[in-house]
Amino acid sequence: MSITAGEIKKVILEEDDFGFELRVGSILNIVNSRPVAPDNERIIGGILQHGGTYKDQVTGKTRQFDYRSAIVRQDSKAVYMALECKNLNPDLPLVICGRLRNHNESYHVFIGQEAGFPVLKKSIGSFYRTGEFVGKSLLRIKEKNGKHCADNDSEIYDKWSQALASSYDLASDALNRTKRIQNGFVMPVVVLPDDSLWCAELDPEGKLSKNPAKTDACKYFVEHELKIGQSSIVLTHIHFVTCKGLRTLLEWLVNDTNCIWDQIFHPRASIIDG
Repeated sequence: MSITAGEIKKVILEEDDFGFELRVGSILNIVNSRPVAPDNERIIGGILQHGGTYKDQVTGKTRQFDYRSAIVRQDSKAVYMALECKNLNPDLPLVICGRLRNHNESYHVFIGQEAGFPVLKKSIGSFYRTGEFVGKSLLRIKEKNGKHCADNDSEIYDKWSQALASSYDLASDALNRTKRIQNGFVMPVVVLPDDSLWCAELDPEGKLSKNPAKTDACKYFVEHELKIGQSSIVLTHIHFVTCKGLRTLLEWLVNDTNCIWDQIFHPRASIIDG
């Protein structure tokens, strides 16, 4: 039986990774194409890179990233995002299992400046808060013999490990830009199609606290260390978002919803050793 153009079109629109990647890029361009507004003391512009290569600092191999984005404010603050895209079928979604975040997981590290020199600062509980849901394991749903069951997360693992690896260059760049960008935060992000991300909250006994539910954003704890020269930067979380969740995140950053910039660059953050 010969295939039709309509059937090929359906596969491209629903399953092609590159097509989904471009659709994510169109969302990112909403921010990065904003005109510079001198009278706006918040966002002054953005930087967007698509499909470049980098050297993985762990494996030494050359890899390709999907997107790197920076959102910059007039007050010399910048959020750098290493974004990887994965086109999942919403009928076979990613489920992130987790629990309420404890105190030891409620922190993040950003790059600041003191006396003209780069420093690492640690903020506790301002952006990743104690008592909120945090992801701890990934579960991919598959269909086998007419039933839904668990699959390994190798494809998803590849994507979030790439987001972490791509973050190295962004963190290194942020360290070298402290004369111009005085505060920088690196955020690894994995973007999925709408309706393909679920979360499941478990209690301390491993029982479900509530029914699994669709979500547009979930923060997943990794506590991944990046060694950059004499500095050691810890990326504490990966952000899993749907396209809708990415739009919301960007909107929050552009409009400073919920004072998100003060949550990230908390004024009482403490300086930590290199």
